[in-house]
Amino acid sequence: MTIGLGTLAYGAATGALAIAAVFFGAISARRRVTDPVFTAFAVMAGVSALSTLVTVVMQKSSSVERYEEQFKLFGIVGLFAMAAIVLLIAAWTGGVSRNAGIAFGIATIIIGVLQLALPSGLLAGEVTALREVTLFGESFVVHVASDNPWRPALDVYLLGTLALIVTALVRQFRRGPRDEATIITVGVILLLAFGGYDSLVDAEVVDTPYIAPFGSVLIVVAGAFHVAGRMARDNKRLELQAVDLEMTVVDRTAALIAANDKLEEQVAKERTTIRRLEVLTTQFESVNRLGLKSIDEQEMNDSLNSALESLVRLLRVESVALQVPNGGSAGDSRLPPMTWHVNAPPSDDPRAPIDHDQVTEIIEPVTIADRTFAIMAITPRSGSTYDVDEQRFAKLAAENFAGFLHRLELKSQIAAAAIDAERHRIARELHDSVTQRLYSIAFLAEAVPRQLESDSEQALETVKRMRALLLSSLAELRVLLFELQPKTLAATNLPALLEQLTETVASTMDVPVDATIEAIPALPPDVKIGLYRIAQEALSNAVRHSGSASITVSLIHDAGTTTLTVSDLGIGFDSTTTEPGNGLANLRERASQLGASLEIIGSPGAGTDVIVRWTANDAPHTTREILHQDAERELA
Repeated sequence: MTIGLGTLAYGAATGALAIAAVFFGAISARRRVTDPVFTAFAVMAGVSALSTLVTVVMQKSSSVERYEEQFKLFGIVGLFAMAAIVLLIAAWTGGVSRNAGIAFGIATIIIGVLQLALPSGLLAGEVTALREVTLFGESFVVHVASDNPWRPALDVYLLGTLALIVTALVRQFRRGPRDEATIITVGVILLLAFGGYDSLVDAEVVDTPYIAPFGSVLIVVAGAFHVAGRMARDNKRLELQAVDLEMTVVDRTAALIAANDKLEEQVAKERTTIRRLEVLTTQFESVNRLGLKSIDEQEMNDSLNSALESLVRLLRVESVALQVPNGGSAGDSRLPPMTWHVNAPPSDDPRAPIDHDQVTEIIEPVTIADRTFAIMAITPRSGSTYDVDEQRFAKLAAENFAGFLHRLELKSQIAAAAIDAERHRIARELHDSVTQRLYSIAFLAEAVPRQLESDSEQALETVKRMRALLLSSLAELRVLLFELQPKTLAATNLPALLEQLTETVASTMDVPVDATIEAIPALPPDVKIGLYRIAQEALSNAVRHSGSASITVSLIHDAGTTTLTVSDLGIGFDSTTTEPGNGLANLRERASQLGASLEIIGSPGAGTDVIVRWTANDAPHTTREILHQDAERELA
């Protein structure tokens, strides 16, 4: 069997369309994001290949009956091909509205139903004969048929479809890109032109078979150009995106490097700040400890100068001065005027000379609770910066200096109050005892010359009495002089102090004192002196007010508790009804300062017992700790 050129032409068209369907389908499947244009091209090419195959089989029919069967199938496949073209145009242009698409779909379904329901479909009426036509010298057959009354419905459908396609193409042409729009438009126009030529075949105007399949090949070629253009644009866009991405990576990398450098710089700065704060904190810890102990002037000056030297290095300034003024407008501190001034060491860098004419002094007030204790004068280096960190360090230094000066002021006030109280006590002691005895001795001395003239034995008794009074006064003066020596008082243990105290009282007051004093563990100096003062006050009260013929003093230590008891057998008092006087109030105040418990037991006619108990674990309030707590309370 010999195959003619016409059949080969149809076969080539079928193969090209089938290959195009596979090609477009593969491209659509390989893209990460599904592109409806490639899918529509694949569907159109596949349906057109099937239509071409049905056309060849139909035009090679050997009988009218066989031709009619293929002619009806030809109409259905052709309808599918038309729908595929509209689908392609809609996907490519995006110019088919939703309502137009729905109307086209409904119309296609109606036309399809009519094509299946009518015996010969909508293209023609009853096929009455076949007429022979040629293509490239090869014979084919086409139908000779009567008119179909339903053909106007198909024509309206085709005209509506043509209007839909033209509208979408015009919109795409206006929107661009115009090169691709022109190619696709030309392909569609040629396909429609080939469809119009086939209508002339049906009207027996021309004697050739149907050539619409070749128009499908042309639109596929136009689609290939479209694909090439789109892929070129995609590649160009990808290249630009790659360049943009590379530039973005470069920019981001540079930004990350800069951010990393800035972060490292910030971390280094923070580390430096932390080290500077550690140094400053260490310095001020030593300074603040000075406010909680007895120090001499040289030790205080050395510590403050060391703190100021550290501050000069940390602030990178020329000098720092701490000045305690005379109060008034410059400050309201009650401390005496004092000044500490530290200069920076000479610079080893000859390129950074200090221009004193351009230096500006910065004043930082040293305050607590709106009270100005001093001023801190800072002299920056010429050309240097005094930034937020330096301001923060300066304020921190000012706060610590203010705390130290406040504690120093409190210590001065407490010391002054203690000295004043001691002066009053000594004056009272001298007035109540030594001074009275000296007056008595003076009167007795005046009486001795007269007694020698009249009664020598009475004069001798008067001299003996004068001697006893002088000895007792000397003993009491020795006690007072002993107490006026703080180092001696602090160096002597409490049992020895109490023994000396009881002996002095017994010898000066002519009152027997029975002392039961045991050896006890060493006590803190403040506690020792506080218990000694309580014993002194209690003995003085007993001698002056009780009228007792004897007094008992005991000091014992048991299970970590030191107990001091002073008892008399005097007139006593009712402790439940009698309001305490200054003496008892002083005893309670001293015991409270020590953190000791005080019990005063008295009853009329049965004497009085003063009992003080001090336990180390229950007594946080020593005099030194009270000073610290007072300072902290003022700071708060």
